[in-house]
Amino acid sequence: LAVGRMAGLIRRADESLSRLGLPPDLPRAVSPADEGALAARARSLAASPADPAAAERLVAHLRRVPDDEAARLRPFELADRWGLPREKVLSACLHAVKAGLLELRWETLCPNCSAAPQSAGSLAGLSPRAHCASCALDFAADLAESVELRFSIHPEVRAASAAVFCAGSPAHSPQAVAQTLLAPGTTRELELDLESRGYRVRGLGSRFSVALVPRAGAPDALDLSLAAGGEREFRPGRVRLRLSVPVAELVRVESEAWREAAATAARASSLQEFRDLFSAEVLSPGVQIGVKRLALLFTDLKGSTALYEAIGDAPAYAVVRDHFDYLRGVVAARRGAVVKTIGDAVMAAFSSPADAVEAALDMQERRAELDAALAPRAPVVLKVGVHEGPAIAINAGGVLDYFGTTANLAARVQGESEGGDVVITDATRADPGVAEVLARRAPAAEPFQSELKGLTGARRLWRLRPERR
Repeated sequence: LAVGRMAGLIRRADESLSRLGLPPDLPRAVSPADEGALAARARSLAASPADPAAAERLVAHLRRVPDDEAARLRPFELADRWGLPREKVLSACLHAVKAGLLELRWETLCPNCSAAPQSAGSLAGLSPRAHCASCALDFAADLAESVELRFSIHPEVRAASAAVFCAGSPAHSPQAVAQTLLAPGTTRELELDLESRGYRVRGLGSRFSVALVPRAGAPDALDLSLAAGGEREFRPGRVRLRLSVPVAELVRVESEAWREAAATAARASSLQEFRDLFSAEVLSPGVQIGVKRLALLFTDLKGSTALYEAIGDAPAYAVVRDHFDYLRGVVAARRGAVVKTIGDAVMAAFSSPADAVEAALDMQERRAELDAALAPRAPVVLKVGVHEGPAIAINAGGVLDYFGTTANLAARVQGESEGGDVVITDATRADPGVAEVLARRAPAAEPFQSELKGLTGARRLWRLRPERR
């Protein structure tokens, strides 16, 4: 009933605007920038390691972008719009924070409406649970699913804000393609131009939803009962949707591309550059937040005890330190980050299992680079293991760390490495991105069973033997 009254008010407002001759899209406010502050801080950004093209586009954008967008910048969305690599634009934004052009924000998004009921200026301000008043929904925050890194222009550069005048404003639902109000037991048809990407049709007041997956040769007309849920295929182009729901419902068609363009907290914090620039960005002590999916890579030196005995503690430590530098470079090049070192072992995190496996193969294929870095000292032999799965993010002594079964299993898998090889789990090998990496790089893969220490049951693992380059 309330939604119906609101719809009537909106219709009358539209009619009033039409009678006044006002355009349907009213101008968006653009506050003037402080040109002195902007120029000085732009010079600081230009002197940073940020990609010059991305930095230049960002500064030009900050000068003219409307206030509401300047207050909520999404780096991957900007990268797609500008035709630049996403990581380079994210890097430019991170350096822009250091230059005083931007401020970073962590937004916890409602899984139902995608609004941000929780916002914090640091990871320490995040709560493990959030509440969306619009959806009357309590939900757990997840660094890989619902926590997004966004940026806002620094108030000393421009006084921009994103004022909220209506919770149902289109600005709060950029992923929406169309929506319609349905009475119980009725049907309604929508004709939409749908691209070759994923969509979701869902009820805003319920958990009913249907995923739409593009496929050539699929039908261009679908009967969708939201209560049935599941997944349906459609042919990209003009598509007719016949919608029905068992209860009164506001039904929305949403593009999944908007969520795919999110720089999630898991992805940002798994970048070496982020950890180097913002080492103080950690959760509050005692706070634990889930990460739905994370790839962890562990390395160790084979025969390190013998190394210390053979050349002495100080020379051996210098070898270990230099090999850490080599590994950090390999991990960073594959969009990962070294979480910590444990003795002569390394733990690294990646948001993508494919990136983790690429880094592991690089480490073994490019051992000649490590040997050259250590020369004239004796070369070392690396043991490497990779596993992916859910994890828990914590503050471990002022460092953003991860624990749980995935971390334990990844560490044990590394222990199965013989040296010069890479061991991965069945779950990692089954990832489509990893399968593509293995097909392209074609390392020999040998399956084997192992009972890992501290874990019940035998596990099938895969030993990869990359060719040394």
